[in-house]
Amino acid sequence: MSILISLEAMPNRIRALAEVVASENQLSRNDLARRVVPGVEIHDQINNLLRESIRLGVVFDEKISKTLRLSPDISKKQISNHDQFLAFCRAKLLPSKDDESNGNEAFARALAWFLTRPIGPRLASGGEFQVQLLKDLDGDDIYELTNSSRSSMLMYWAQALGFAEWVNFNGTDYCNPDPTRAMAAAFTMVLEKKHQTPVADTFDKLAREIPVFETGWIRNEVEARLRTPRDPKYLSQSSSLALSRLELRGTIKLDRLADAPALLMVGLDKEDRVVSHISLVKV
Repeated sequence: MSILISLEAMPNRIRALAEVVASENQLSRNDLARRVVPGVEIHDQINNLLRESIRLGVVFDEKISKTLRLSPDISKKQISNHDQFLAFCRAKLLPSKDDESNGNEAFARALAWFLTRPIGPRLASGGEFQVQLLKDLDGDDIYELTNSSRSSMLMYWAQALGFAEWVNFNGTDYCNPDPTRAMAAAFTMVLEKKHQTPVADTFDKLAREIPVFETGWIRNEVEARLRTPRDPKYLSQSSSLALSRLELRGTIKLDRLADAPALLMVGLDKEDRVVSHISLVKV
């Protein structure tokens, strides 16, 4: 079972709990509960939040001494820095294929499905996504999106990790597939500044870093279930949107070189764009 089922395990709450644990060398579960909610002993909500913090590799549960401490996988600096903390969570929730499982595969696959969706006001806040997921995918695995609460958890984490943005249309909030922030963060790690990298190589590197992008192992598993498969010559709408926004911001430069292998970006104005190379302009 993934982080989607624990409604207490929102990103800001996990970070707040981690900050409490990081402020002590070690503390008991009841001490933690009293620090988080003064005057309260350990209870189910805190237990659920703590369980997910442990599974995520943020908190370490010392069984022998029955105490909690900060996991050796994460530093106090990463806890105190918002972007570094979310980067840590992103790596844990979207692991490489060879990484040891922490039980969050359903979340990763649900996020990959979300990124295959058309952009725009389509998935409303508070809605139940399983009906749409089953329309999009063959088979009956709905990646734990069994109700509106779990669908909301997917959206909270997608937005926090940089894969979605909220939009308001006619008074209703929608979660739009928009991985601009996640892609920008990854590009600083996989691209050399002012060096033209073939677009296919760029996405291969990107997918190794964040496997819910095109050609990533998680994305490939989900796309294999699509009733309407993506043409491999095209990028998805969400990736096309992210590339367009990063180019407009001056973060990257998109080029089309003659006779070079290329991919097609899906244009929001119905006009496709051919791209063969991507350059990182600024960090």
